[in-house]
Amino acid sequence: MNKNYFYRPYQATNPLQRMPCPVCGSDKERLIVVENGLRIVSCDSCGYVFVNPRPDTDDLKRFYEEYYPDQEGLPDSWGGEMRRIFIDAYQKLGAEFDGGKILDIGSSYGHFLCQFDPAKWRATGIDPSPNAIGYSRNHYPHIQTYVANFEDVAFEAESFNVITSFYVLEHVFDPAAMMRSVYELLVKGGVAVIRIPYTKPFFRIAKIMGRPLMYAPMHLNDFSPAHFQRMCLEIGFERVECSMGARRESTDMVENLGALTFSAIGSVFEKLTLSSLQYPFAGAYSYTIRK
Repeated sequence: MNKNYFYRPYQATNPLQRMPCPVCGSDKERLIVVENGLRIVSCDSCGYVFVNPRPDTDDLKRFYEEYYPDQEGLPDSWGGEMRRIFIDAYQKLGAEFDGGKILDIGSSYGHFLCQFDPAKWRATGIDPSPNAIGYSRNHYPHIQTYVANFEDVAFEAESFNVITSFYVLEHVFDPAAMMRSVYELLVKGGVAVIRIPYTKPFFRIAKIMGRPLMYAPMHLNDFSPAHFQRMCLEIGFERVECSMGARRESTDMVENLGALTFSAIGSVFEKLTLSSLQYPFAGAYSYTIRK
């Protein structure tokens, strides 16, 4: 298991909350498995996979406040794991924008936002971890930061040219509500860059290997490209572009070997097929969403 996944037995403080499918609104579901005491289900209407019922926002906030321990070397380890993804996203945004206001949801230690020239960009980061934000404030004081969940910070509508979020949407209580807020906070013509995992194609392999399917309660939502695109378009975004993007540099040997193998095959797949087709075994996808 990846050493940066602080996965542990989960005990809810508050009653678990049931919710309809975030994609189609149906309340009909089929149980896939119980993991860490939580039900992973599939929507009977559209096939979207999610945890239901799930921890409420207060329990999730407490869980992630303690997620990044004050551990020597951890910020560098996380930064190294995400380095390829951060550079890839930075270069793509730099090719489109000369500057502006950027918000990173789940900004962690600040490794992504620190790439942006403060003379051109006004950068804001949000993360519930006091340890992560403390590191960011000490090393990158020009980045405005908040120790909070995204839904707990109020910004004026149309405040940002760019909003990014890397491996966050799978964790949130209400992903549709988060994306509606992203839509409201973007200026017209603004861009959101969202990266999220999609692990359902690997469920059988995970079961055989005795590994968690979704690391519940860390992962509550498992969007396929089709499900995520549908949700965003129904919210009002004009276009949702999907690609494999750069791979994550996992500290887990099995995960890293799998990522290397499947990403190599996927890169060939993307080059040889139409852009409307998604390689099903990417493990995670990067979405460029335009308002």
